[in-house]
Amino acid sequence: MQTRKPFLYGLGVGLIAAALLLQLGSIGESAATPSPETALEDLTFTELQSAAEGLGYKLYDANKTLFTEEELEAMVKEAEETVKAEVSGQTVYAFTIPSGASLSTIGEMMFKMGFVESPSAFTSRVKELKLQTRIRADYYRFEAIPDLDELIEQITF
Repeated sequence: MQTRKPFLYGLGVGLIAAALLLQLGSIGESAATPSPETALEDLTFTELQSAAEGLGYKLYDANKTLFTEEELEAMVKEAEETVKAEVSGQTVYAFTIPSGASLSTIGEMMFKMGFVESPSAFTSRVKELKLQTRIRADYYRFEAIPDLDELIEQITF
């Protein structure tokens, strides 16, 4: 054991020295490279947009509302129906249930259109009929205000 003692001391000191050198190297490397947050803050909008396009992405203004093709087609269809109804002089009730809309949101929509007395009346009746998961996201058009059960029958499958 006495003959290996200097060897083991040298091995231990070498391991400690190597660990310290690696630690200093990683600290120096992280200080030399700028952080991604700093690099992004220095870019102008056009530079950021061109960098995004180079990666296959497209930037949009956060204040602009974007629609899917289905939503846009439904809105165009609804607008066309409204214009046709105004020209012919009859009252038409048209609305679109968006995909992923909650039952309470649809109830609010039906209340604002004047179809139901309160949003809770709509939601409770749909739950009573156990149809809350069977509402179709689609465009709907009525010539007159339907009663509650007729309305629910039309918008569910």
